[in-house]
Amino acid sequence: MRKKFEDFCDVFDTQGFVPPWAPGHSAVARMIPAHDLWFPTGCWEYLLVTDDREFAPRLLAASEAVLAWFEEHRDGELYSDTGGWKWTEWNFQSAETICTWENLLAVAAWRAVARLRRYLERPGADTAEQRANALATAVVARLWHAGHGR
Repeated sequence: MRKKFEDFCDVFDTQGFVPPWAPGHSAVARMIPAHDLWFPTGCWEYLLVTDDREFAPRLLAASEAVLAWFEEHRDGELYSDTGGWKWTEWNFQSAETICTWENLLAVAAWRAVARLRRYLERPGADTAEQRANALATAVVARLWHAGHGR
């Protein structure tokens, strides 16, 4: 598993592109699509299992770089027009093509970055947690229809 994470970090660090995150042997690299928001959460889960402290700073750096890319694609508090697959059946989407699932993945990604920062005893965990909470609040305020959950 570390090899897959290393591949992601190697390509992303040097070229600004990422290898396919799904399992496989493809050498194709592409721009970050929406579903790569899974990466920071995967990093946190990897560290929970392995306690790989040597590799952890690099995982944090790549996770924050992924989120920085998404921060450039915002509509107010929410992420929009980020490309990638919009294939999920619960893709509640606003008229402005802002995807609920993509923004919910970003909430989890920000929370994973907060955990990574705490794990490494680095400052900024509270800021990442605040970003996650602000994003979750914006999802509810703008994308969640009052009739969904009743």
